[in-house]
Amino acid sequence: MSKLQDSDVPAVRELFKQVFAVELSLQHWDWKYANGGGVGMVVRDDQNQIAAYYGGVERRILDRGEPALTLQCCDTMVATTQRGTLSKKGPYFLAATTFLDTYIGYNRPYLFGFGFPNKRVMRLGEHLGVQADIGGVVQIEWEPASQDKLAGESFNADDPEHSRLLEGLWQAMSAEMGHKILTVRDQAYIQYRYLDNPTREYELTIVRDKDKDKDKDKPIGMVVTRQENGRLLLLEVVGSPTQFPSLVLFCRDLARRKNLSGIYGWVTEADLDLFADEEMTLTDIAVRIPTSVCTDGPPVEELKDKWYLTAGDTDFL
Repeated sequence: MSKLQDSDVPAVRELFKQVFAVELSLQHWDWKYANGGGVGMVVRDDQNQIAAYYGGVERRILDRGEPALTLQCCDTMVATTQRGTLSKKGPYFLAATTFLDTYIGYNRPYLFGFGFPNKRVMRLGEHLGVQADIGGVVQIEWEPASQDKLAGESFNADDPEHSRLLEGLWQAMSAEMGHKILTVRDQAYIQYRYLDNPTREYELTIVRDKDKDKDKDKPIGMVVTRQENGRLLLLEVVGSPTQFPSLVLFCRDLARRKNLSGIYGWVTEADLDLFADEEMTLTDIAVRIPTSVCTDGPPVEELKDKWYLTAGDTDFL
């Protein structure tokens, strides 16, 4: 068992392909682990082949208003030949516990972490005493709709005015969500997460209110979207939470203009009320939010339903 080394990367990428049936390009790996400050733990079998891997990527957060760093746990993998050893003597347990003991908890580099495991992986972690469930993520969907009060403008990261607008929108959002744990959505993060992503192309849009009785073309938020299987995937909204319903309506109209069948996104169950309306459809996608319990750290009760997460907080959508 050892920390991830550069020489391990080809074998870890091959294991990713074996487990998830998707190739993890070197460009995507570098974007995630090199530029994202990634770490990992490798477990090898008797033939010196990688039997399991547990990774994480550093994220800047506001922990109920206080700046902090955390790890987004990702790329949890066990070789297919090792699937029968999912016990406290197996490679998954060794990778997970060593990773968490090294990086997460009191007197460690990161106080706590987060991720997006499905219910099966969550149950395994709970069974092995590695992690506990502190919330869930659900899918929200709407049909296309029309509106004429909001206008969109493509976000230009090189435009100082757009940078100023984004900073103001993020400050409004973080101030009103000071009771939550949320990833920092400033320009540095937006640049890294969306504009520098080597695998996906996203549409970043500044949304303005055209109501002539208000401030002329007042910016109310920024949305990040992309098309996926004939629908519009809403990954990110930045702005005052009071404007989230209006930003959703703008995206529904955007889907209509693009002849798409609707829009959808992910959000934490505890924050559904920020988006909910009578036309929203809710789907359980069996995604949970874990926290480590195999090392000393913040109590589960203290973190329960405190995270605000969307589809944009993933590393794969």
